[in-house]
Amino acid sequence: MELIKQSELADFLGGRCAIDSAKHANLDTLTAGTAVLYPIILPDRLELLVSIGTDVKHFSQPISASNLQGDILSLAHSVRYNTDNAENAAKKLYDLLIAPLQSTLQQQQIKTVVWVPDGLLRLVSPAAFYDGEHYLIEQYAIATSPGLSLFDASPLKQEDIQVLLAGMSEPGSVVDHLPQAWANSISANNTRGMNLNKPKSRALPNLAMLPNSPTRQQTLKNILSLPGVAQEMNSLQKSIPNTFLMNETFTVNNFKHQLLQQPYSVVHIASHGVFGNTADNSFVMAYDDLITINQLEQLLKADKFKQQPVQLLTLSACQTAEGDDRAPLGLSGIAIKAKVRSTLGTLWPVDDEAAAQLMTEFYKNLSKAGVNKAQALQQAQLSLLKQKGLKHPFYWSPFILVGSWL
Repeated sequence: MELIKQSELADFLGGRCAIDSAKHANLDTLTAGTAVLYPIILPDRLELLVSIGTDVKHFSQPISASNLQGDILSLAHSVRYNTDNAENAAKKLYDLLIAPLQSTLQQQQIKTVVWVPDGLLRLVSPAAFYDGEHYLIEQYAIATSPGLSLFDASPLKQEDIQVLLAGMSEPGSVVDHLPQAWANSISANNTRGMNLNKPKSRALPNLAMLPNSPTRQQTLKNILSLPGVAQEMNSLQKSIPNTFLMNETFTVNNFKHQLLQQPYSVVHIASHGVFGNTADNSFVMAYDDLITINQLEQLLKADKFKQQPVQLLTLSACQTAEGDDRAPLGLSGIAIKAKVRSTLGTLWPVDDEAAAQLMTEFYKNLSKAGVNKAQALQQAQLSLLKQKGLKHPFYWSPFILVGSWL
């Protein structure tokens, strides 16, 4: 299974060099209370492999790949678009993927589930799986991995966290550099960002719908504004040791300069980002231009990070291409290519206010002694789930932690 996962990522990244240099974790040395779940989609059945320590258990579910894929897409659509049937769709996947092994997880006193998804399962987070009364995130901290042998599972050193905060709530000249081919490729599937009556979504707009007029650039800047990013960045600036880049100061050159100034353990980018089906069409936006996944790789692989690699890269306003099961590999690809131990990102365009709240809670939790990254994310997600207006998985389940959960 590990070799298959490595091959998938190598294909996405365009070569094996990054993969071969990133093999760190030993499956036999997982921390106590951790289970690794490998679902394998076959034409006539679903196979489940559960690794706990050195023990591997096997379960099989008689469901065709086409029926399973229909169930997955139903949940993916429900949580991405905040529809009323999310619980029903989530219950189906819980029954298939979690119910068969729940007694084993309980007997082994599992606290953290590491999810190694296959195919379309990359489009959903198991945090949203529902047993009829509770979501899975209420029972377990959850991390995602493209393959455990690809990451260094060393824990975060909480005593000397240094954070580079970079945010864009009001875009600048970056709007002149958005790739038109990419914009056209998502136009059929994503129009939410064009709805000016819903300013709280961190969705990107359908650029093909914008008329070519003298006011086009200003209209685009208005649509791409993220008021919640200002709230998020201001809150984080007050709560953690940081270097602060916001709007006009978050240029590509400033970002590069700051990264090379000191060994940051956490890099937090609160700006629009997109992950397509290859590394070449995956990027995040600075105020003045795009930062590609390949540029991030080069920056975070600088000599100064060889002894102290970045432990966490957070992308709080990214989105993946809808319906493309390769697109979420972009989150894994950033971590692999840049040699970052963990990446925190989102599977679909998130609610602006919910994202700001969750990120503030996440870092507050992460600063507590004995709380690892997966637990910090779990507690932050639960803080949203407990709020009446944010209970739907649309608000809290898109956030996934890829790589080391410690």
